[in-house]
Amino acid sequence: MVVHANADTALADGVANPPALIVVAVDVPSGVEVDTGAVPDPEAAVRADVTVTFGALKPAHVVGPATVHSGLVDLVDIGLRPYLVTRPAVAQVE
Repeated sequence: MVVHANADTALADGVANPPALIVVAVDVPSGVEVDTGAVPDPEAAVRADVTVTFGALKPAHVVGPATVHSGLVDLVDIGLRPYLVTRPAVAQVE
């Protein structure tokens, strides 16, 4: 099985109808500010279909314009729960 990084590569290898590509980010999509959720260059930032993140959600997953770049976020438990603060780090102002 050949996995293609993009449709151009698939076409160059002779795949007539490449399958729809799924973009997966690890931890946070490239080009987003993890601590603020800002996206300095929206054209250059990755728009993931799925983001796999570890231990805890990052601010970029839940605040700011970076949220739409994360797509579906899959949080993987790596055993950090006993070490994490139980109160939310971010709160909605009423």
